[in-house]
Amino acid sequence: MRLQRQIQTRIASREYLAVVHGVPVGESGSINGPIGRHPLDRKKYAVVDVDSGRTACTHWRLIERLGDYSLLRFKLDTGRTHQIRVHCAHWGHPIVGDATYSRCRKLPIPLAGQALHAVQLGLDHPISQERLVFEAPLPEVFERLLNQLRSR
Repeated sequence: MRLQRQIQTRIASREYLAVVHGVPVGESGSINGPIGRHPLDRKKYAVVDVDSGRTACTHWRLIERLGDYSLLRFKLDTGRTHQIRVHCAHWGHPIVGDATYSRCRKLPIPLAGQALHAVQLGLDHPISQERLVFEAPLPEVFERLLNQLRSR
């Protein structure tokens, strides 16, 4: 089965880690909200009404509280453009360093982008059907951010 089909049928799995502003209520949950073009800024996406957006579901789990920040793990049911970033901003916990979807410009350390990293991809091999899981270590700057937040 081709990768695109595996994503559409939710056979492929994608998991991400992110540092977000604030501390969410609870240990885990889901963010459901259709995503479409932002009504005022066509370069951005937003949670919109069901008639103008595409279904999107993001599951989250709290990994660690870091003072005024949190380390979260995300699993996607859908794969919309900027899905995690849009859902987090809509939820009130934007991703640290996200210049597009967060108004907070004061960062614990300088970042070139947002503190969001794809840590795991799972899929079925197209011929053998063997389940394959690929993991990617955190980038050094992400580790530095976590160390800085833990030392506060």
